[in-house]
Amino acid sequence: MEADGPVWHFVTAGDPADEVVLMVHGYPDTWWANAEVMALLSDEYYVIAVDVLGYGQSDKGPEIDVSYAGAAGSLVALLDKIGVKAFNLISHDRGTIVSENLLAIDDMSNRVSAYVRMQQSFDKPHGLPRPPHAAMASVEFQSQENLAGTAYSSNYGSVHFPERFLQRLNWEFGFPGTPEAAARTFQGTSFDIELAFRMENVIPKMTMPVLLVQGTDDPGQKAEEYMTSAESAARCPCCLGRGEPLPARRRSPHGGGPCPRAFHQRQCQPTRHGLLAPGELPVSREELRSPMPYVFMALRVLVTVIFVAHAAARN
Repeated sequence: MEADGPVWHFVTAGDPADEVVLMVHGYPDTWWANAEVMALLSDEYYVIAVDVLGYGQSDKGPEIDVSYAGAAGSLVALLDKIGVKAFNLISHDRGTIVSENLLAIDDMSNRVSAYVRMQQSFDKPHGLPRPPHAAMASVEFQSQENLAGTAYSSNYGSVHFPERFLQRLNWEFGFPGTPEAAARTFQGTSFDIELAFRMENVIPKMTMPVLLVQGTDDPGQKAEEYMTSAESAARCPCCLGRGEPLPARRRSPHGGGPCPRAFHQRQCQPTRHGLLAPGELPVSREELRSPMPYVFMALRVLVTVIFVAHAAARN
């Protein structure tokens, strides 16, 4: 579907009359990374999973602005065109950068009912090892054979993926023009640029309930990259340190709107926010070894955070 110029490919599941969940994939993925969780959510939600501009079957020609800001602006146009006003948001990896640019657009944060934010450093610099974004900004890097499958089967990951999953990843990443477009998405940005943008333009607008989800075994994004309880309490009086959100009427120290009631329930615990130890994982070890470990986790936490958020809003 054309939206403000570019043509978007997206897949839906569920009843359009139900509450909307928008899923924004990471790198090197497409909408298909969310396929299994879409099926599970569709009994209660109308789920929309997009191919971000530059990936999958969405537009990716040289005339298309595939930057994170460009993709976010066009995604807003797509939502407007299909009549989506309020929605719940799930983002993963580089899809989180697209989603943060979306939240920074005027009034968009008021349209997001709840936000599940996965696998992207938050208010601290990205630790080591860092993905080689300078190299990833080259067409040569993005043109490597079986790039997507190799990324998921490398030592950087901690979960085994079956061969059929890796084959589908490579197929999804293999549409003509993807290497050139993927390279452009990494040009003109860096983790440090994104951190500065997030602190100034995104976190102050997180007035919706937000849940950070991060794998404890991720070698490149560690617990210290996320807000600790003490820092959160000092900067933002929304958590009492016991998982109890303050009333929405409490004003945000960031200015404007209620304080973001991030990290609901047991995510508001000493030493970590949304970083669950292996014994606390809301999925089984068997599910973690399935083709979609992070989206199964997102399913569980999304349903929790949405209902907690709505209950808090009513109160």
